Amino acid sequence: MTPIGLLMSYVAFVAKDSEGRRRHLVSPFAAVVVVISALARLGMITLAATVSSGGGHDHGSMTGTPVKPAQAPVESAPPSKAPDEPAQDGHSHSH
Repeated sequence: MTPIGLLMSYVAFVAKDSEGRRRHLVSPFAAVVVVISALARLGMITLAATVSSGGGHDHGSMTGTPVKPAQAPVESAPPSKAPDEPAQDGHSHSH
């Protein structure tokens, strides 16, 4: 997307200049914009080819480092039963 955006912004720059449209459309600066866009696209394609496509993404983990298995959820004790008699603490506990 970056190379396309660069070219589109150059075209917009040329389109808004009503006096020198043709002069700016084909110029050494235009050639530099096209070359930079082509090199950026080639670089992005090359970089994308080197990124592993193992079905996910990686945040810098080292190759060969063992991956820890997912930790099982910790089992907690069942909730304790509420007392049959209400507490005499001065306020209501009913729901």
